[in-house]
Amino acid sequence: MRAYKFRIYPNKEQIKKIDYILDLSYNLYNAMLEQRKMAYELKKDFYYNINVNYTYQQNQLPELKKEFPEYKYIYSQVLQDVANRLDKAYDNFFRRINEKEKGKK
Repeated sequence: MRAYKFRIYPNKEQIKKIDYILDLSYNLYNAMLEQRKMAYELKKDFYYNINVNYTYQQNQLPELKKEFPEYKYIYSQVLQDVANRLDKAYDNFFRRINEKEKGKK
C-alpha cells in the first residue's frame, strides 16, 4: 500500500478561513470539555445522574448551530470530529489511570 502526501498552498483568503475554522474548533473543544467537567462536579456534589458522553454532545450540535450562527458555515463532520477527539482523549486518560492502578507500565 502506498501513502501519498499532498502539500497545499492556500492563498491569504483560504488561510483566513482555515484559521477561523480552527479557532471555532478550539472554542468548541474547550466548551465541550467544560461541559463534561461541570457534569462531573454536579454528579459528585449533588448526586445528579448526568451522563455527558460523545453521543450526548454530538446530539447537541444542531442546537449549537441554531444558537451560534457562526457554526453554520462549518461542515458537521468537522464538529463531530471535535467531539470524537474529546471523547478519545477522555477514554485514553481513564484507560491510563486504570493501567496504573493495576500495576501496568
